[in-house]
Amino acid sequence: MGTGKTVGVTAGLAFTRTFRGVTERHIIDATLIRSSEARCVNEKARRLQRPYARHGTLVLKDREHAVTGQVSILRLVVLLPAPEK
Repeated sequence: MGTGKTVGVTAGLAFTRTFRGVTERHIIDATLIRSSEARCVNEKARRLQRPYARHGTLVLKDREHAVTGQVSILRLVVLLPAPEK
């Protein structure tokens, strides 16, 4: 899979991706980048980076397990021993 990014000062951003021989291109124009909504999203992103900068932790009884994504949580849940009755 190939990906690319082109930056233009007046045009904005153009993102391209080729997947299975099909090229997709998406453009974010400069007007949208300078909009108040974009600034609001950017401010929220800054605030959310600190709490989400580290991986999550699943705590079960006395053990902690790092959660690095969907696959890791699935592996933890599937591989956990059955609860004692």
